Formats: sequence, structure tokens, C-alpha cells
Amino acid sequence: MGLDATFYRHIQAIPDSDDSHAASYLERCGVYDPEAVVSITESVWYFRKFNGLERFMKLHRLHGRPLNELWLDVISDWCQRVLDQADADDVETFEEWSLEHNPLRPMSGFFFGGTDYTSVYFNNINKLASICRSMRDDLSGGKALYYTYESSW
Repeated sequence: MGLDATFYRHIQAIPDSDDSHAASYLERCGVYDPEAVVSITESVWYFRKFNGLERFMKLHRLHGRPLNELWLDVISDWCQRVLDQADADDVETFEEWSLEHNPLRPMSGFFFGGTDYTSVYFNNINKLASICRSMRDDLSGGKALYYTYESSW
């Protein structure tokens, strides 16, 4: 057991479109009904025990709600601020800054994992920034209707 978090992409179900491989797959399997299916949800990114992301999503009440380009930019910008601050400060100064200013700081909880600033935390921050940019590009390019975030523990 632990904190599991997933980003889901919601795409329009158009079986003849090159962008809708999921709808084409459903159609080949004989389970696609163009009259009933409007969109398809795909699990696209998964995090395990990234409690900083969970804290941010809870703080802003974003669980299960559509993430627009603005929210994705906000998350990506905060990731960059965290990385810049970590590069500029020693560990103790960074931890003090993080306590007051970092919405992506680790959150404690029974299933959430550690709250230390380890290489795993910073790898997750880098990965999250990259994922947010990719999701934003998908939205602006029309490759996704919207994204959502879900977690369980």
C-alpha cells in the first residue's frame, strides 16, 4: 500500500482520426459504439509516493477536475522554482524556504513515504515539469480534450 497517483488523458473518440488510436482499437475489438462513446480516458503518467504532488493537488482541490493549460503552467513554473532554489541554496536554507514558499513540498502521511529532500524528490520534480509541458502541448495542439489527476492510498 502507498500513495499512487496517475494523470489521465481524455481524448475525443473519433475512430477515423489518426489522433484517436484508442477509438480505433475499440472499434477493431467490436466494442466501440460511435453513438454512445464521446471520449476515451487513458492512463498516461503514474507516480508512486510523490507526496509533494499530492499536497499541491489537495491544496488546490484539483483531484479529478480538468487540468487546463494555466494549471499545467503553474505546476511547471513551481517545479522550476523549486529546482532553481535548490541549486542556489544549501540544504538547510532550502528546507527553510520550502517550508514557507514551496507548494510542492512533501506532505506527511501514513502511506505517503518520506518527507526528506532526496534525489527521488528532485527526480520527481523534474519528471513532473516535463510531464506538465507535454500535457500543455497536447492541449494546445488539440491532441487531448483535457487531463485529470487521481490518487489513491
